[in-house]
Amino acid sequence: MILREVSGSGSLSPLVQRERQKGVKNCQDKDCKKLYLRVESVNTPKAKEALSILKLSKGNTAVLFYETSTKKYIAPRGVSVSAADMLIGALRALLGQDNVIYQ
Repeated sequence: MILREVSGSGSLSPLVQRERQKGVKNCQDKDCKKLYLRVESVNTPKAKEALSILKLSKGNTAVLFYETSTKKYIAPRGVSVSAADMLIGALRALLGQDNVIYQ
């Protein structure tokens, strides 16, 4: 799994904070929605399964994992999704309702 750290505050109150992610095409800070996934670590089985699910849905929505163990945002390289209800529902079933935010 190829990941890159996104600089920003480690605070997660609320889960979603405005983070800049370079490399997401056609994404302006005010107009760009992102999919935030809170996990203990990107190396856990659930995070790896979530990444597998994400890879099935190609689109323009940026994805950011928030690691609770390091309090850092991690962006999987080359992963942007179509944030359909089915995808979000599958991720919420896997990670929990409060750990998946589309904003």
